[in-house]
Amino acid sequence: MLYGKDRIPPSHVPCYPSLIFSVLLHMDTFGLPQTKDFYCDFVLNKKLNIEKIRETEKVLAYYHTKPNWTIHIVIIPKQHVMRLVELSDMHVIEEIFQVAQDIIKEKGFAESNYKIITNGGSFQDSQHLHFHLVSGEVKISSGE
Repeated sequence: MLYGKDRIPPSHVPCYPSLIFSVLLHMDTFGLPQTKDFYCDFVLNKKLNIEKIRETEKVLAYYHTKPNWTIHIVIIPKQHVMRLVELSDMHVIEEIFQVAQDIIKEKGFAESNYKIITNGGSFQDSQHLHFHLVSGEVKISSGE
């Protein structure tokens, strides 16, 4: 459906974002089912263009595609690990934090500010362990 002059305005079209997101999340471009693991399905399978910052044998760090902070970096293990409590190889955590430390030093965050955040349980949207390394200020949403 197109919008513009003599067309139905978007505000008059019913939208079910959670349903649409759910359908898109579970189907790829060929209509094949996807998991609820955004990072395996899109980032690690290179279906999404990302700007890599650092990559090791076990870890990938890249700029968040929809940042909530001035600087918003995502750090993920390359192997599928659903949740922190299911991680059996603690060397992965060591490598994640080594990558985070390298980025903090390289970007000078230690002299300004930074946070490392992970979510679990009902706070975790994607079913893949991931960490957010953020610095600067929270971006104010314009409602878009």
